[in-house]
Amino acid sequence: MLLTGFLQAMQSGGNKVSRTACSIADKEYTKGMEPIFDHALLRQRRKRFLKSAQKAAFLHEETAQRLIEDLSLVQRCFKNILVLGAHGDALDKGLKKLYPLSAIAHLDLTTEDNAASFDLIPFAPRSFDLILSNLDLHLRNDVPGVLAQIQKCLVPDGMFLAAMLGGESLDELRQVAAEVDAEIFSGAGARIIPLPEFAASAALLQRAGFALPVAHHETIDISFQDFFELLQKIRHNGLANFMIKRARKPLTRKWLMRAAELYHARHGEKDRVTASAQIIYLSGWHPAENQQKPLARGSGKVSLADVL
Repeated sequence: MLLTGFLQAMQSGGNKVSRTACSIADKEYTKGMEPIFDHALLRQRRKRFLKSAQKAAFLHEETAQRLIEDLSLVQRCFKNILVLGAHGDALDKGLKKLYPLSAIAHLDLTTEDNAASFDLIPFAPRSFDLILSNLDLHLRNDVPGVLAQIQKCLVPDGMFLAAMLGGESLDELRQVAAEVDAEIFSGAGARIIPLPEFAASAALLQRAGFALPVAHHETIDISFQDFFELLQKIRHNGLANFMIKRARKPLTRKWLMRAAELYHARHGEKDRVTASAQIIYLSGWHPAENQQKPLARGSGKVSLADVL
């Protein structure tokens, strides 16, 4: 299970961008990879709960505002922009305000039946000078491979900016679910999808070939009327557990009532319960000659011993 919004694919007017898969994508990054997620199931659920998901995209709106705030600090006009995972219009409104004459393309392979793979970015190399990903990366089977493709799709000195859910998200629900599974089914099942850890985030950018990689994170606490509303929001977003090796035992009434009891006791206050979402923010640039670079080893002019 995962708390996030439905990612709706839209195409806007403006300059046309070639949608041909990067030549390296299907060979270099997906060969021999064992998939974790059932993306066909994800697409099916998202279509089923499309209208409900659009009403529950508050987390997408929060992260979209933060991405726009970060972009507003960059003294540069981006002309060709790709958005991965833009649900709602919060991100589009901010981009159009910052760059009113720019072309904006959208992609969400979780809603396209004819998509060969959710782990491919089907655009030609050097197609964009800015690529944004809003709560999209953590849904991929091959995050390093997707990042490498994104880097290839950027022009030299092009920018990548992303928000994704981190490994500490929904820790409250993970702990309660594991405990109730052990109590009722005599063993914990895989009920919540694995998420990237913050400690490895900057290294992922470096591995993909990005220059000037930066990663930081924050925790957003989200309030719900009760435990069952939390589960409902997850379900309406089409993101009940879609791992290939997910737990197959259904959630019985006994399981649900016991989980609700524990959750309210530990994470409830008055008539509300709280769930946390760890948001990891990533930024990096396609390498270019005019970018800042670290000084060569041994070129320093000041002695550290003198400073101390």
